[in-house]
Amino acid sequence: MKRNLLSIAIVFLCVISTNVQSGQAAQQLGVCLTDSVTGKELKNIAKWIFLVMSVHPDMSMYAQVPDDSRNQTEQFVASVYTRLMAEDCPQETKAAWQAGGYVAIEVAFNLLGQAAGQELMLNGDVNAALSRFEKYLDREKLDTIYQ
Repeated sequence: MKRNLLSIAIVFLCVISTNVQSGQAAQQLGVCLTDSVTGKELKNIAKWIFLVMSVHPDMSMYAQVPDDSRNQTEQFVASVYTRLMAEDCPQETKAAWQAGGYVAIEVAFNLLGQAAGQELMLNGDVNAALSRFEKYLDREKLDTIYQ
């Protein structure tokens, strides 16, 4: 029994250690990615994310996008991706890949996606639209929680 617990503990520690290393490498890649793009590129990445989300069956009725527009955006994102990974951040990419494979790359690109979303939030119209739902909140219920 003690031997089984010890084996489980060792496996657990190895997994945690790998996740920490993968997390650090992914974080470093994410920082390099976000430091290496321009505001215009971030907006185009956000546009691509929007276009990708718009193909979901529950969302497709809200965005009719011509194929040539999709293709141009996809080509742009592919060129930025290639530049970021192969030219701007090759050491960080390699380290993230070796530490965590696809998961580490995904984590790094989540950071880039967050930066792209934040770039859009700088626009006053977007900020105003984001807060419009507040007029429908049940303030009484929420006030009891926030006190």
